[in-house]
Amino acid sequence: MTNYLDNKINEVFENIVNPSLNKIVKEYDGVNGYKASIVSNCPVLMGIGRYKSIQITHPNNLVHIICIYWIEGEDKIIAENIRHFTLQKIFNIYDLNKKEFKKNILRLATVTDNI
Repeated sequence: MTNYLDNKINEVFENIVNPSLNKIVKEYDGVNGYKASIVSNCPVLMGIGRYKSIQITHPNNLVHIICIYWIEGEDKIIAENIRHFTLQKIFNIYDLNKKEFKKNILRLATVTDNI
């Protein structure tokens, strides 16, 4: 089971998480005063097997860092605004898609669709 789960997590990060975050950076960095970049920040939690983070800075300099991480052995990934701990979204790895993932990451960073 572990090998299957590891393979599934690698698939989710390579086919959904990484491309979606890269697309957010491409679409939002420099638009209407927003800045977006991939960063190395991560919450201090035991058991994180894999993670990727994006920083989105609003025109008013409000900074959001969204970390997407997987706790080893779990069949879910978590997207958390690590600057605002009450903002979190949990995704089931078996039915996750790029469109829904990207929409929720932008929501966690409080980016509106009309920029």
